[in-house]
Amino acid sequence: MKSKYFYFGYHTHKNNKMIATTNSAVTSSKKDAHCLGCFGVSLGFAFVVGLVGVMIYNLIKSIIAVISFTHNDVEKICPNSDLWWFALFVGVIWPILGSNGARNAANSKSDTEDPIIVGSCTVFIYITLLTTFSLWAWDQLWGIKGFANDQCAMNHWANKNTTDGANNDGHDLFTVVEWWMYIYMTIDAVLILCVLGLCSIVVIENCQNKSSESTTSTIPTTTTTKYSATGKRSSKKDAAVQDNNRLQEVLTGDYKINDTNSPTITKNSGEAV
Repeated sequence: MKSKYFYFGYHTHKNNKMIATTNSAVTSSKKDAHCLGCFGVSLGFAFVVGLVGVMIYNLIKSIIAVISFTHNDVEKICPNSDLWWFALFVGVIWPILGSNGARNAANSKSDTEDPIIVGSCTVFIYITLLTTFSLWAWDQLWGIKGFANDQCAMNHWANKNTTDGANNDGHDLFTVVEWWMYIYMTIDAVLILCVLGLCSIVVIENCQNKSSESTTSTIPTTTTTKYSATGKRSSKKDAAVQDNNRLQEVLTGDYKINDTNSPTITKNSGEAV
């Protein structure tokens, strides 16, 4: 009997220790995931704030540039260049209209519109526009074969004139267009990466669901078993029969327990149970 209680107590302590270790590991993993999530949110917030700050700064510089260096000034040197028009429409007007449109879209709510479809269409439209703006700016700055491919602006305004009293209005216009191109490329790349990431998550989840369903369908049915006092594993039905038989033997006094290392139960006749 002592051996049986020791066996039961040892395994109970061992199981409790394993459960405590598992709970500790789960808690640690949750803390790591929480810290990683906080870091990602902080990094994304810092990126958005920095990007908005750069856009506001470049918007102000663009307004000053299109006023200081007019379209007539551009046509005198580069008659085929659309650099000034880009700075006006894409660098001044479109950011203002885009911010107002985003604010109105955020404030307006409609129960009939599917947010997933509306969001997908909006992201697709923005990716198309930002890619077009980036290509147009690149073509006006350095030229692209197959497009206007006009390098007049690069030859005249790409480099700043460091001479005292020199007029660098053309260089300022060139610079703001270059910065808008980098900004639109960055936003475009972030949107494309987000779309690819969401698509990857959907594909992985579908694959995991199919794999779990196939695994569940192939798991065989198992029978419940338990250990007897002798340490031998038996089925639940056999164990119940053995327990009933031993209870009857205990009540009638037809058994005795050998005081050995194993808890073997024998009858008075000497026959092992």
